[in-house]
Amino acid sequence: MKIFVINLEKDTHKKEIFIKNFSKFNLEYEFIKGVYGKELSEDELNQKVYKHKDRFLAKGEIGCALSHLKIYKKMVDEDINHALILEDDAIFSDEFLEYFNKFDEFLKDKKYFEMVCLMHEGHEFFVNHKIKLDNNLAFYKLTKGVGAYGYIITKNSAKKLLKTNTPVFLEADCWVQFIKLCGLNVYCLDKNIIQTNDNTGENSSICKDWSWLDKKKKQKFRKKDLRLIGGGGDIL
Repeated sequence: MKIFVINLEKDTHKKEIFIKNFSKFNLEYEFIKGVYGKELSEDELNQKVYKHKDRFLAKGEIGCALSHLKIYKKMVDEDINHALILEDDAIFSDEFLEYFNKFDEFLKDKKYFEMVCLMHEGHEFFVNHKIKLDNNLAFYKLTKGVGAYGYIITKNSAKKLLKTNTPVFLEADCWVQFIKLCGLNVYCLDKNIIQTNDNTGENSSICKDWSWLDKKKKQKFRKKDLRLIGGGGDIL
């Protein structure tokens, strides 16, 4: 399975820490240069963000979404059937390698399978709607959850997300909204195999920077936009 790690060019220290921590698994991976949202010009924002003037996305969130979309496009262009996508602040449980290998084995002959699986516990999921990999490992249909710091995605899901979030409309980890908008099959685990060393998001330079916006105001406009799309809006 391909492994892609998003890292901003300026974050050399984070890159060094990731290399040190991940080396114990003896797995090959590729760093993907993240999009630093703060450096995006107004012209770039107008081009890459859906109705930028009316959007309530911070530059950090936009850069984060564009970084993940870059990998989705790479998967489609290079015919990569499935991949593990990581952000550079991901940390791993002792069971990570076991889970990684079992997922890789499960997906290797499933060319047309479509799913995203978060490698952590979802906020809410269907206990009885699961896919078992063995007697001890299963993944569950997600109903509520966020986080894009560590997940497995298939090429067919990457295609859906490229279409749905180009130009950028939502944050990279709006999984519940993507389920509603494009029928994305999103799963999660019942334990945390991958976590982030920054659960607050305050130190994540890939996705931070929307403190200028009142959170309730942002949620209000998101709900309005989702209703618009559900009623035949032109975003998709």
